[in-house]
Amino acid sequence: MPTTAQRAAQAIERFNEWVVERDRVGDWPEYVRGGKLNRSELSKECNFGRAALQQNPGLASALATLEVRLAEQGILSQPVLTGRDLTPEQQAHLGAADEQLRRSMAAKAASDKRLKALEEQNAALRAENSELRERLRRTALAELHLAETGRLLPP
Repeated sequence: MPTTAQRAAQAIERFNEWVVERDRVGDWPEYVRGGKLNRSELSKECNFGRAALQQNPGLASALATLEVRLAEQGILSQPVLTGRDLTPEQQAHLGAADEQLRRSMAAKAASDKRLKALEEQNAALRAENSELRERLRRTALAELHLAETGRLLPP
């Protein structure tokens, strides 16, 4: 029974043979779905599970290289990198960027919340100010009337 390393090497070998056959026949468009290679069809024809494309680093690298080549030839749309396609350094950088984005979004949410509270407080103070000005106007009118009629007591 072959070891895991031997099975991984066999999978890479079958994949490379499959690529050579596709290049010879030139039927790449039949294996394209959604702008990238149909992994289910690929793994079925190479006689390994679909998970091998993700779990076998050599196979994943060969697939990524093939997709870049096919994209350069115009057969595939430009590849979109996923977390599995990135090196550990790139994943760490992406994780740091994600964390920075989360912090930035949280700060913006807190700022928006504070802005809304201040706007509500400002509206309440404007309403109170308007009400007090109206009361002051009425008091001034009453005081004027009392002064004109002689009923205003001196201070």
